[in-house]
Amino acid sequence: MYIFSNALKNLWRNKGKTLLYALIVLAIIAIATMGVLTRTASSDLIGQYRSQYGSKVTLSPDFDKVGPGKPNSGGPPSPGQVVSFGKSSLLQKSVYTAHAPVVPDGIKMVDQDADNGQGQTILQGGPGTGDKIDSTGGGTTDKKGSVGGEMAMPTAKIVGYDSPSISEDFTSGKRQIRQGKVYSGKDDCLISQDVAELNKLKVGDQIKVKGMSKDSPTSTLRISGIYADGTKSDQTMPFKDAFSNRKNEILTSKDTALALGVFKDSGTLDAEYYLKDPDQLEDFRKEIVKKGLSENYKVTTDEASYRKATAPLESLQKLTTIFLALVVGLGAIVLLLLSIMSMRSRRYEIGVLRAIGMKKGKVALGLVSEVVAIVAICLAAGLAIGTAATQPVAESMLSSQQASYEADEKAKSKQPGEGGMVIMDSHGSAPAEVDPAKIRTKLDGRSAGQIVAVSLGIVLLSSLVSVAATTRLEPRSILTEGN
Repeated sequence: MYIFSNALKNLWRNKGKTLLYALIVLAIIAIATMGVLTRTASSDLIGQYRSQYGSKVTLSPDFDKVGPGKPNSGGPPSPGQVVSFGKSSLLQKSVYTAHAPVVPDGIKMVDQDADNGQGQTILQGGPGTGDKIDSTGGGTTDKKGSVGGEMAMPTAKIVGYDSPSISEDFTSGKRQIRQGKVYSGKDDCLISQDVAELNKLKVGDQIKVKGMSKDSPTSTLRISGIYADGTKSDQTMPFKDAFSNRKNEILTSKDTALALGVFKDSGTLDAEYYLKDPDQLEDFRKEIVKKGLSENYKVTTDEASYRKATAPLESLQKLTTIFLALVVGLGAIVLLLLSIMSMRSRRYEIGVLRAIGMKKGKVALGLVSEVVAIVAICLAAGLAIGTAATQPVAESMLSSQQASYEADEKAKSKQPGEGGMVIMDSHGSAPAEVDPAKIRTKLDGRSAGQIVAVSLGIVLLSSLVSVAATTRLEPRSILTEGN
């Protein structure tokens, strides 16, 4: 007990040295806290993106295996196969969306008159296939609004969802139910407020739609609700196109869409598969190939979005690791020099203690106790300062890394031959954006343990070296040489 109480008295007697040492230790702890928390938050976010984009499976044609002169070993999977693929035990969930281009019977759609057959509507395949997994492809219409003279030009589309929340447009607020309710019964549907006002339709009315082919059956749907649409149009042409106008989407459940005659006429079923473990991609590929997926199809994860989301985070993680290593190294050197200088100024005191019979171990324990007491006092303040400063610093650093990454990508896209094209994933969507505000730093038990270990480690290491160098001398030698 005497050793510890004497250690505290020594700290008070040497207030100037104690304050200088404490300020350096405080700075090291605060900076180490920022480094550890930023690195941990980056690592956690990379893990989340890996789970999000690394687990989402995409099926797309392998253009190295298809084309003129190459063997045809099967077409796209049928809707039944798409659903059977989703029943794998390797998946955490499957999300289906049914699409069917339609020609409404007896009602007008938004931009239908402005369209006037001048556009060319892009569709996939012909009627009656009903077994496509992707809704993009070739096919053109003539001026009279027919495809190859055999098919009517669609001015709307049926979209069938299997999610209770319908789609991300509704969860994000871009679309809202204004009248009625979400479809719940067989043949229920939602139409946009624009289409309802254009045709004076109300909840409970029925609408009829047909497919594109001449012999397509007519399907009847009941309006269960009317939604306000605030989404951006998919139109990319310099003219208005009713089919591409999202206000003309007729929304219903996946089961209703699949049961409609118009879906069997020209519908497609898209699927998003999410693996439980991204490392099981190859196992999932083998499984669905056994279930009938053509070898002409690639089974991949969303690498483009994953790379764009994680590249700035990985740069930030490397940067903080290097910064943390420098702080630890330089901090240890500074503390070692301070400790050596302190021991030299206290050689006479240590010689007296040894001369009156105090063992080396007890002398060393008293000196180390002083250092531990300083670390204990600085730890709480350093953690508080570091934690408070980490969030804005981490956001700023991530924004900087993201800007640097985007500048590099932009420079690459301007290189000859690349023409400024945006890298698209296999669904045709641009890679995901990373919001710097999404990085969330927090002090948990694991991070606190790492910070305490780093702080105590460099302080004890630097102190023990100087204490060992001083206490190894004999009392007579210390008192004879003096300070």
